[in-house]
Amino acid sequence: MNGLMQNDVVKSDIHSTDTHGYSEAIFTATHMIDTVFASRIKRMGSQQLYGFSSKATHRRRGDVIVPSRNINRKLILKHWDDILRFMATIKLRHSRAFRLFKRLSSYASDHPLYKALKEF
Repeated sequence: MNGLMQNDVVKSDIHSTDTHGYSEAIFTATHMIDTVFASRIKRMGSQQLYGFSSKATHRRRGDVIVPSRNINRKLILKHWDDILRFMATIKLRHSRAFRLFKRLSSYASDHPLYKALKEF
């Protein structure tokens, strides 16, 4: 994220990383800065998929790929203002992304904002 936000020479609309640089929260952040996150994820078939509709809904439609679990919309909506504030801090360069993510992830993994970012 820092390379995307702090680079005034090269403007990129895509960010790529391997499995070690991937997290659900980074998907959120890159989406919010209008950048495609093209992660190269090892063992893609064993990753969890998330959806707004239930497994049953996908199966009724005949979908071959179904989500592992539903997205918690209420959690996202409850923390929407915090998500926007977090991303505005990054976009306006008031703080570097790595510092914010490092601080956020240093709390327990159940921090409400971190959970909401991952859910988004």
